[in-house]
Amino acid sequence: MAGQALAAHVRGADPDRYLASLFAPAEKREALWALYAFHAEIARVRDTVSEPMLGEIRLTWWRDVLDELYAGEAPRAHEVVVPLAHLIRSHGIARDPLEALIDARYRDLDPAPFETDGDFLAYLDATAGALMGVAAGLLTPEPPDAWLGAVREAGRVW
Repeated sequence: MAGQALAAHVRGADPDRYLASLFAPAEKREALWALYAFHAEIARVRDTVSEPMLGEIRLTWWRDVLDELYAGEAPRAHEVVVPLAHLIRSHGIARDPLEALIDARYRDLDPAPFETDGDFLAYLDATAGALMGVAAGLLTPEPPDAWLGAVREAGRVW
């Protein structure tokens, strides 16, 4: 997906993050859009399935995509997988944070409320907080440790 098509995808799927990305340096935006498009795909799983098992299948599909990409295989012909592959290869994105984003989204498939405030905060940290952490790494290759708490808090607020 070319830059403008990727931008349009993110603008439609996650307009707030799209608008926020416009404040990033122009040379970083496409990387952010690839990340945000991936996140939008996994975040919307719950809203697109009629049963939790179908959601698990879709999230497992994304885990399989990561397996293939990190094994060096050619990306699947999918509008988000191709830019994700480019992001991973061009920016050296570690697998763990992307996999953790998928893992956290399995919780979306459980209709039960969070048992404790701590469970809810852990979920926020694992979803929006982790996403913001990867985005911060794209913008500043080695963010100072002092930023980590602020990034987590910003993710919680988001």
